[in-house]
This record gives sequence, structure tokens and C-alpha cells, in this order.
Amino acid sequence: MSTTTGDLVDQVTCADAIDPTLLERVRHEVLTVPHDWVSGYSRCQSGGWGTLSLLNDTGDAIGDATPVPTDLLERMPTTRALLGELGLGYMWARLALLGPASYLWEHRDYQERELTDVERHRVHVPIVATSSAFLVVGGSAVHLEAGYVWRLTPTFVHGACNAYGPARIHLILDCYADTALERLRGGERLPDRCVSRLPAADRDVTVVD
Repeated sequence: MSTTTGDLVDQVTCADAIDPTLLERVRHEVLTVPHDWVSGYSRCQSGGWGTLSLLNDTGDAIGDATPVPTDLLERMPTTRALLGELGLGYMWARLALLGPASYLWEHRDYQERELTDVERHRVHVPIVATSSAFLVVGGSAVHLEAGYVWRLTPTFVHGACNAYGPARIHLILDCYADTALERLRGGERLPDRCVSRLPAADRDVTVVD
């Protein structure tokens, strides 16, 4: 599969449903366990983007390693159980918050030469969803509905927005292609109700660093 061109379903899909009772318990943990969101990727966002690490071995967001639970995940047993149930080959896991009127500029991940020889995917589990939040990919705005597991190929250009709020919170899992991911992908689809085609740009825009 090309990492530069492809149909929208090559880039993002709805992979599986989450048990609603389990999702509600995870949501309770996410909203009640004390934590301080960490701002990052300042060059790629407008503000309002924050993350919390759940699985990370070295502290290097792009490093290959066998991850271990953070202190935060140790205090979130239901979330940890969900990660175990999915059984993916995790590279790292985090919670990500996108606040109201916040934008994550379009970008590609894993472009470093030493990372291109291993197939990687990103799994989103929406914990707190809002109708004004979208993933921007392939010329479309895709609403990642809560109650489902979504898969993104992060080597495609993608961004995110949350126009009005409230805050959107996702469990984001970077993982390797393996048999567990293949099982998850068995029922992949992209519901029409979740996709809005964006108008083509009518002029070139030059971005200056």
C-alpha cells in the first residue's frame, strides 16, 4: 500500500465496536483520575492540544521499544484492561485532548528514514466525543464516533480540529502491524455519515517557518 496516495479507506477506517459498559468505565477513569495535560507539538498546533502518556519506555515518542505502563496507567485499571483486551503490539499509548477552537495542523508521522521499514498504524478510541471535532485526512473531514475503534495510517497527511467544543478526548495507540491488528481490521468500514468531503483549495498557500 502506498503511503503517499490511496483511497480514504486506506487512510482511516472504523475497525470495531467497543462494549458500551466498558467504554463508560474507561470514560469515568479518564475524567476522574487526577492528571495534568502536557502541551506539545507547538509547531503543529494552534493551542489546546494536550497529552498524557500511558505506555512509554524511553520517553522518546518515536523510539522503538517494549513499552511499560506509566504511573498514570497504574491508577487506571479499566483502561489498562482495555489495552490488554485489544492485545495490539504497542509502540506507545497516550490520552490526547483537543480543546474547543483548537487545531492540529496537517502533517505526516514516522517520516524518519530509520522508521520507514516497519509498518505502523494508529488506533483511536474516542472517549469523549463532540460533533464539532473531526480528523482531516484525504480531503475529507471524518468524525470519529464514540463507541468504536478507529484505525489511522499516520504516514498519510492528516490533521484534526475541534471547532466549538466541548473538549475531545481520545485514547491513541501507536502500534505495529501484526496478527492482532489484522483481527481488529477484519470488519473495517467507513460509514458515510461520518465523512464530509472538504472543498478544494482555490489558491496556493505558502507556510513560512
